[in-house]
Amino acid sequence: MSPEGMVNSAKRAISIGKQLGEKVLVMSTSTGGTLGLYLAANNPEMIDALVCYSLMWISQIQPPKC
Repeated sequence: MSPEGMVNSAKRAISIGKQLGEKVLVMSTSTGGTLGLYLAANNPEMIDALVCYSLMWISQIQPPKC
């Protein structure tokens, strides 16, 4: 398991979702939330909606200021 492997696996899953329906909603938690944010930021055409719960922040991403 590597970060690249996780990204590639998620991209394959999203591609399958696109084949099954018109839009893809990604729901994620913890590290999966970070992965979802990464994919949505770098491939906005792949994901139509993103629901993240209890994200694991990585050092390069700053949490939003409230």
